[in-house]
Amino acid sequence: MIATLMSGLCVCVLFGHFWSRFNWLGAITALVVSLLVSLAIIVTPNWLAFWSNPIMPATLASALCAAIVTLITPMQKHTSAQALAILQAQREEMQHD
Repeated sequence: MIATLMSGLCVCVLFGHFWSRFNWLGAITALVVSLLVSLAIIVTPNWLAFWSNPIMPATLASALCAAIVTLITPMQKHTSAQALAILQAQREEMQHD
């Protein structure tokens, strides 16, 4: 369970905190790839015997794929401050309606 779910979450947390370009597509990729790699190792006896725990390959594959997907998707058009201002304006609109 830890290797299956937490490896992808670990990549999301670290990339999200330290890499401002990291986006939601990279996060989804990280979660899906870590799940698939972890399950593949768990159901393959030879791989499970070699790795004993799938957390390292799942985390590494997840990080690599998340970085690739993030780099091939377009950069965000707005800075964090601009996005926050847009959200605030939308919230104020909703409260006045």
